[in-house]
Amino acid sequence: MEAPGRSSGLGRLFRDPGMGFAAGGAMIILGLTAFESLYPGFSIHADAISYLGGAGVPTEYYWNALLFVAGVLWLWSSIALLFGRRKPIHSVFFYGTAAGMMTVALFPWNVLPAAHEIGAVSTLLLGAGGCILGGRMAGPQMRRLSYLAAFVSLFAFLSGFLGILALLGPGGVERMDYYPIFLWETAFGGYLLGRSDFQEASVETAATSWQP
Repeated sequence: MEAPGRSSGLGRLFRDPGMGFAAGGAMIILGLTAFESLYPGFSIHADAISYLGGAGVPTEYYWNALLFVAGVLWLWSSIALLFGRRKPIHSVFFYGTAAGMMTVALFPWNVLPAAHEIGAVSTLLLGAGGCILGGRMAGPQMRRLSYLAAFVSLFAFLSGFLGILALLGPGGVERMDYYPIFLWETAFGGYLLGRSDFQEASVETAATSWQP
């Protein structure tokens, strides 16, 4: 018999914060590859990721639906990860990233560009902040990877204004903005899935391991 308070099987799997992160990040990376291939004449060099979800394009419904689901998965895992930890600023970064992803999915760039831009910038900046804060919860190796992902993402974002990565084109630079966040999401989800103490330790123990 299992110790009291410990869940098992499928129920525990769906309450594990790592599941949504791992699945959502993998969905984004695979979905981008698939939908860029389905869009005739799409250029990774010149075209923004958001063009996949523009109103009237062949991949509109596929990409927007996938991105919305990925946002829901990020939100679900964030709730499972942060519940009871009483760290409001951390919640803003994690929940805000999920809200940004869902906003981008609901408001195509060529229908409501202002709302779309707010969602895109929120996903990028709050997502990079989530990488840093998630890393502070993790062990040394995952922490370094988390900081690296945030650095690459923010550096690429700034380079878009400075022209440092101009050879990659606007589409390439944008992917350097967002790919590190979604790759980190997948890695962080796998890290959480491999650490039963995130789910089985008491809230007090988990909270003390997360230093401000």
